[in-house]
Amino acid sequence: MPSSAARVALEVRFFERNGVDAGGALSIGLIDSVSGFVIQMLLILVITLSGLASLDLSSVSSSSGSSSDGSSGPGLLAIAVVLLVLGGIVALAVPRYRSAIKEAIPRYRQNLRAQMSSGAAALRVLRSR
Repeated sequence: MPSSAARVALEVRFFERNGVDAGGALSIGLIDSVSGFVIQMLLILVITLSGLASLDLSSVSSSSGSSSDGSSGPGLLAIAVVLLVLGGIVALAVPRYRSAIKEAIPRYRQNLRAQMSSGAAALRVLRSR
């Protein structure tokens, strides 16, 4: 993570010095970082599926004595979904929270539009020489 953050900061500074606004420069840095991550995940997937690398955990024994069969994953997901739905119901049922949400939506839309215009500027920069 620190090397990715440093690379994004370096790219932002480089593009800002070449006349790109901060939002566009940040978009370019994030596009580069995300595309690098996607390529790394594709490489891991190809290597794993092709059988070039293997991991044998059969010789590792559990010394704690508890059996971990992975059944807690769906239970935790169901609890998270229920809590999320309950939070949404409470946020819409309580008038104070509902008014705060109504006031926040236009601000978030305005911020989203500004970021989208910066992203469009970043894509224009990527197409230019």
